Amino acid sequence: MSVLPVIKLVNAGIAASIGLAGGHAAAPPGQRVELSVRVIDRAGLQVKPLDMQFQNLATGNNIDLGQGTSRSVRPGRYNVAAWIGTGSGSAQTFTLDDQIVDVTRDATITLDARKGRLFRLRLNAPGAVEELLELAPVVHGNWAFNPGPGAVTESVHSVYVVPMAASGVTFYAYSVWEKQGNTLANPSPFRYDIINVYRGGIPARPSFTVRRSGLAKIKITVRATDKDQQATLLLEPMSAAGQILPFDAGTTLGPTPAHLMAYRSPGYQWQPIMDLTSPSGEMRDDVLNMTPYGRGHFTERYFAAVLAPQQFGIFADVTNRRMQVGISGFPLGDPLHSNSTDEGSGTTTLFRLFSGSRLLATSHGRNLNLSIPLATRWYSLHLDVTRQPSATLSTLIHAIWHFPAHGMTGGFSFSPVLYTAQLLPGGLDTSNRAASGITTPVALRIYGAGTPSPLRLHVVRAQESTDDGTTWRAVTVRVQGDHYVLSARNPKQAGFVSLRVYVRDSSGVSESLTVIHAYGVR
Repeated sequence: MSVLPVIKLVNAGIAASIGLAGGHAAAPPGQRVELSVRVIDRAGLQVKPLDMQFQNLATGNNIDLGQGTSRSVRPGRYNVAAWIGTGSGSAQTFTLDDQIVDVTRDATITLDARKGRLFRLRLNAPGAVEELLELAPVVHGNWAFNPGPGAVTESVHSVYVVPMAASGVTFYAYSVWEKQGNTLANPSPFRYDIINVYRGGIPARPSFTVRRSGLAKIKITVRATDKDQQATLLLEPMSAAGQILPFDAGTTLGPTPAHLMAYRSPGYQWQPIMDLTSPSGEMRDDVLNMTPYGRGHFTERYFAAVLAPQQFGIFADVTNRRMQVGISGFPLGDPLHSNSTDEGSGTTTLFRLFSGSRLLATSHGRNLNLSIPLATRWYSLHLDVTRQPSATLSTLIHAIWHFPAHGMTGGFSFSPVLYTAQLLPGGLDTSNRAASGITTPVALRIYGAGTPSPLRLHVVRAQESTDDGTTWRAVTVRVQGDHYVLSARNPKQAGFVSLRVYVRDSSGVSESLTVIHAYGVR
């Protein structure tokens, strides 16, 4: 078992032998002491660090000194970590030095980059080059340090680490590889995201080899939802055990529809964030609860039609006599990742709440908050979402939720039932278009508040329009397993299909959803 290498700042003779300024009596209980650091670069010069942090191991709190080298602290055990730069420009090198010290009095420790050893990660993937490197020690489950200044992460072939052994330290290395010479206009068709873990400190031989056969292989497809649209992928990996890591790395996938062949270290929640931007606005999928991949082949798909409010998005809550209703995410939700489209722009939203024909409240935000009587009343929540004129899909959404609610007393609360209809057409291409002149099956799943599985309701009806909602015609609805399927008849020429569904349970609780330009026709 590794031995924790603690420098005890308690004796003047010992202090002198290891380069510590000491010789003073231990500080009285509760008194603060001065902890200073002498930083030596690889050329032997005393320099300021690029960044330095102290972490109190008892509390887990970090003190970011920036380029400072001294701080008044309470006596205790500290992790002291610094990035040390040597030289400048393209020849500059970067060294990570990390030590654990027991501090009982004013003292100075030395971090010496000359003890560093070159960090290397090798990958057997022809045509791939390392584009990013992030290193981070985690001490007793807490980040000991940021992965490094921006120049460090990009200088992947000039990074050194000073070895140290400590049973409470786990050393993480995150490396990203892509095609050499890729640009925003010509992005890499593949990406490798590799995490290597060393438990027990920072290794004396910081050189690792990774084989592609040991990685998860993921085929990623991002569908187009608007014209002149760009896709960007950001990953924020987290260990399967729940350890949050201070890593993130993004890449431009290029115009949509976009494709990427990804290879990732198995056993991690990669928490992909897919962002789409266009002149029509922005929409973003934060897929934070994805199951960790093992070895093998997998697929990830993003942004399928029909973009509309998704499962768990619409809510109503009553506490005492206050009722709050609204939407928890972006109204243009991705049906492939329910309740993960958390952010967006380029829409105008209007909420209105009625009791009968009486308008009770309006809002252009995400929710309404009002007082309601103790007696049960029926309410209708109206949502209107309008996109920019240049938008392609889901240009106009109109939804109505009809539900009963009543005030409470004594601090009690409840959530009225609201249903959410989710539409997912089959057979669309990567631009979310169906072939003209055929019938497109559209899966309809109905969710209730807190129900992860689809529901079967008393009344389910559907209509379609091929002239942007001017005229409507009924479409066939049939049951298939745990959901319904609509049979939408596509026009014989290019254009769009708009959809309208109405669902109601036996007590009268209902939703009506209309989506103009639900999907395209080529």
